[in-house]
Amino acid sequence: MKVLLVDDNPIELEIIREILENTREDIELSNNLGSITEFSPDLIILDLYMPNKSGYDICLSLKSNPTMCDIPIVILSGSNSIEDKVKCFNAGALDYIEKPITREILIKTIIKYARIGRIYKAGAKITLMNKTT
Repeated sequence: MKVLLVDDNPIELEIIREILENTREDIELSNNLGSITEFSPDLIILDLYMPNKSGYDICLSLKSNPTMCDIPIVILSGSNSIEDKVKCFNAGALDYIEKPITREILIKTIIKYARIGRIYKAGAKITLMNKTT
């Protein structure tokens, strides 16, 4: 499973990386949003509040891009605001996880949505193959 993790806090990134390294699942991580096309993630996890661009804005941008719109997006945030949650869901996020995150919730969420992402990718490949034949 390929997971793109976007967070401005290096400590948060390292904690999540350590959690995922100690699982039996084969999870490949990247935190470089600029490499999204080459990395081709099955799932994108975005921190909601970042200094340059919010997870909400990134989600809106990705969901408006025809080549990225089917990638499942999960938002991570320290905010438990109903308004933030609704805004993220309206932007296209499939889930919203409040920090601090637990190991079990993180792993189960990644597995669930990355599998959905793989199904979307497989469907897109089949559609593309049918168009070329």
